[in-house]
Amino acid sequence: MILIYTGVQEFDIKLNSILPDSRTAYYSEYLLQEKDADTVVMSTVVDVGMPFKDFLFSLRKQDKRVILWVHDEEYIKYALALGIYDLLFDPLTPEMAAEVVNRPKKFSDVAHLFLNAGGRVEFSDAGFNNMDAAMKQVEGLLRLLGGKMQDNLNDALVELEQAVVKNFAEIG
Repeated sequence: MILIYTGVQEFDIKLNSILPDSRTAYYSEYLLQEKDADTVVMSTVVDVGMPFKDFLFSLRKQDKRVILWVHDEEYIKYALALGIYDLLFDPLTPEMAAEVVNRPKKFSDVAHLFLNAGGRVEFSDAGFNNMDAAMKQVEGLLRLLGGKMQDNLNDALVELEQAVVKNFAEIG
């Protein structure tokens, strides 16, 4: 499965319509949580709740292929160090991004960027430290409201919303 999270809603929707077996993501943690996803299309402008380079490291640690729309050249060296060769630059259309999804770039395609990147590259393996805390908070609220805990945060939040609506309906 391919997850799309570029921060440009129209682009994401169009790319999702072009690519089979793809899904638009609406929050960054989902990219790490979704175990069925093997490819992520994202951009350097999205908020990921941690240093962006560390988020890329976390995705690659899960062996996810990352296709990165680069708006900030600072991240090129981190991407290359992580073996992310599918780098996209403006001007970009959803059709151009779909082409890269279907035909991965090779190192020879980005070698010139590697030579120009320079500087030291460091990562932190911190991940989302607050993910477990969030899951425990949602679990506690679901227990209080009589809902059933789900396996991932996205489904758990949907269940929590349904439990809140049900409890308000019973009160009113």
